[in-house]
Amino acid sequence: MLTCNLDNPNEKIAEYVGSFLHDPVWVRRRIETVTFLDYDTIRSRTTLDIQMSTIANLMSDLPLHPSRPLVPLAVLKKDLLANFDLRDASGNALSVVPRYVDTFFAFSFLCAEAAKVLGNELGNVAVEIRQHLKNLVFDFPDIKDKVSFLTVNKWNSHESWESDVLEKWEELLENNDFNGYLRDFTFNYILIAQLPSGPDVQIVKYSHQSSPRPNLRLSKNTVSELIGFDAAEFSIQAPSIGWDRSYHFQVKPPEGVVVTDLYLVRGRRISEVRRSDNSNDIYNVQMGNDFAQAYATDNLMQASFNFIVLLRVSIVGYLRAAWLSTIFAAAVLLFGDLFLPELRAAVGSRAEAAVALLLVAPSLIAAYLVRPGEHVLASSLLRFLRYLAGLSGLLTYIAAAVLVLKFRGETIPTTWNIVTGIAILDTLIFTIAMARTQNDVRELVRMTGRTYQFRVIDVPLIEE
Repeated sequence: MLTCNLDNPNEKIAEYVGSFLHDPVWVRRRIETVTFLDYDTIRSRTTLDIQMSTIANLMSDLPLHPSRPLVPLAVLKKDLLANFDLRDASGNALSVVPRYVDTFFAFSFLCAEAAKVLGNELGNVAVEIRQHLKNLVFDFPDIKDKVSFLTVNKWNSHESWESDVLEKWEELLENNDFNGYLRDFTFNYILIAQLPSGPDVQIVKYSHQSSPRPNLRLSKNTVSELIGFDAAEFSIQAPSIGWDRSYHFQVKPPEGVVVTDLYLVRGRRISEVRRSDNSNDIYNVQMGNDFAQAYATDNLMQASFNFIVLLRVSIVGYLRAAWLSTIFAAAVLLFGDLFLPELRAAVGSRAEAAVALLLVAPSLIAAYLVRPGEHVLASSLLRFLRYLAGLSGLLTYIAAAVLVLKFRGETIPTTWNIVTGIAILDTLIFTIAMARTQNDVRELVRMTGRTYQFRVIDVPLIEE
């Protein structure tokens, strides 16, 4: 694949990677579509338009075989990709370069950038630094490291280094541009494919399924999200933003779920956030009934980008029916509590009729606790509201039980006061969730079909 020595960085390869990162003229368009498989797993499908004549012009100076061009396609998170697939427009499988090749590409680029910062020639970068950069690019990040952390444990240099090498390494880390590139290739890698030399314009499609690491989730929902007060927030990494002329991102929620908002955040060092002017860092967003999409151009410089997707369960169907059932259950209990002496007398003479009325509510609620065919993501978002609906039905069972068993003294009035209060609180929580969901959906309807421009939100990297 390569006709040069892989132990030393190559200047031409570094320039090729730099062209890919800053102005990939061979990538005419990129469209990424994300679908949710379940609460913890997404599937990304990406389509690229590649212009091979541009690649051919660049290949003349590269240590590559001209008949088998190696084309950088994307920057992906370092992870074990599940169900990865790379094909052309006809559905034929395309080959991906081995890991040592994409490592050499990123390694050459980082060494070239280090030489620029230190004012050296490419070959004069300290051997210790070059080897350390190669290891960082090849290895997976430390399990404790996150892209949002300001300090990355894997960057720590070895104690055996000479003092002058340590000083140069610290100088590199203090440089914002180099720090950003190093962060990119510590957590991501370059997807490079071997494409045929013709036709001139080729359609390349790749897809993969990504899952969070153990004990982590795509979304760390707060209590307010779990009970429906706020939309559930999902963070999806988008490392290819800023490295293409045209980047389209689309989210398609499963049936029964809607996207209520979509916005772009960028992780930066605090010093960069304070002095940066993001007035030109614009991207476009369009919302639809069953999708949300964003569009960005090369005016955005590469950084640690994440799309924040806000999801709500649709009101139509289960949510509204369960809410009305909890209202009915609370109303029955409140009415019975207000007229408890009459209800106790009725139970004494017509127990079956009185208890049957109390058991109507749990029967209605039970019908909405299980929905065959419901998407697992919708089930996860409804989990705690289902608990509330089930609790509402259980309360009426308890109220009916104390009546039938004819407890003496204040047991029945006390029990009814408690279950009625809990049922009202239960219904109040459900009502607030419904109202806030309705507000988000109403805002979505207002935005549907229109294109809006937003500025990127800068988020300081976390100092651990």
